[in-house]
Formats: sequence, structure tokens, C-alpha cells
Amino acid sequence: MVMKEVFGEGHKQVLTGFVLFIVGAVMTVGAQQAGWTGFDMLGLVVLLLSVMTIMLGMQVETAASKGATESFDVAAAIKEMRAELHSTIEKIAGSDGEE
Repeated sequence: MVMKEVFGEGHKQVLTGFVLFIVGAVMTVGAQQAGWTGFDMLGLVVLLLSVMTIMLGMQVETAASKGATESFDVAAAIKEMRAELHSTIEKIAGSDGEE
């Protein structure tokens, strides 16, 4: 299997996330072994960044869409959730056009 078949169009972003994950792990373990107290936190931040990069690059195929052309795009889902959150906040605040 080719990475593009497994991860979809975001395969380069997923690969970048894996590389960042390895770099963050090396930074964290190396800093702990050397006794540097602040540098290991930077490694943990890089690890978190790598996981977010991987998640945004992935297109997760659900069991129901096997064989179908649809896939669940994480980035599109985040945008949709953000829009729904903003509309809910506007409704609660009363700035829904009622002035």
C-alpha cells in the first residue's frame, strides 16, 4: 500500500507530523537524560504539534463509507464545529439580528 492510498490527499502532512513526532520524542528524552529542565517542555510542545499536524492531515474513512467515495475530513469537521459554536454564541448573546 502506498501512503497516499492509506491517508488520502493529506499524506504529506501526515508524514511531516510523523517526522515532527520523532524529533519531539528525541528532544524530550535527550533533555531528560542530560538533566535540562526547560528543554524537555519544548519537546513536549513539539510532540503535541506533531499530533495536531497528523490529525489535520488525515482523512479517516468510516466503516459505513467503505467502498463509497465519502470520507471524514478532520479539518472540515473542525471548521463546521467552529461555525456552529459561533452561531450558538450569537444566539445566546442575542446578537442574532434582534436589536
